[in-house]
Amino acid sequence: MARKLGGIALAAGAGYLLGSIPIGVIMGRLAAGVDVRKYGSRVSGAANVLRAAGPVAAAATLGLDTTKGYLAVKLAEQLRAGEEGAVAAAVGAAVGHSWPVFADFKGGRSVVTCWGSLMALDGPAAASAAMAGSLTIATTRYVSGGALTGAAAAAAATWLCPQGPSRRATWFTLFTLAFLVLRLQDNIGRLRRGQERRLGDQINVAREGAAPQPES
Repeated sequence: MARKLGGIALAAGAGYLLGSIPIGVIMGRLAAGVDVRKYGSRVSGAANVLRAAGPVAAAATLGLDTTKGYLAVKLAEQLRAGEEGAVAAAVGAAVGHSWPVFADFKGGRSVVTCWGSLMALDGPAAASAAMAGSLTIATTRYVSGGALTGAAAAAAATWLCPQGPSRRATWFTLFTLAFLVLRLQDNIGRLRRGQERRLGDQINVAREGAAPQPES
């Protein structure tokens, strides 16, 4: 039991460190010489990188943030930490992305990092999340709405799987849905008020500076 718990803890720690790599911050500085956390939504996710540093930096952020989540689960599998270890690593990556030790504990919402982990845990559920989330974003241009729709679709997909629900995918999709509801509380409030910024809306970095703005 102690050995198993040690493996789970190691997987969670490794996932947290992977998740803590501040891709969005790095890309913002490389592409535009800015800390994206000082603009727009004040987070380091791909949507805010798009606003503050452009599409190339945003695409790189999207891909690498997804990769962080995927690699966290694969590393746990290499450590032979079991289903619990795989979920612990995925949770660790999500927490690390939101509160990164390498970037003053100020990160992003962990949406695509969670999706990357789900790709490794349950490919069909990840595909369901991508389709539902993409459709929502394409029709509304609300990234936060797409994230929540995708998380809900993934949770449903794990239960509707013909082979029966995967324990580790079920655990993680339920965590993801609850975690994103928590992380997107401000966005949910702005959606209700009709004040949420849409995907593709740009910001004037020179003018906006570090003044607080109601962003997604």
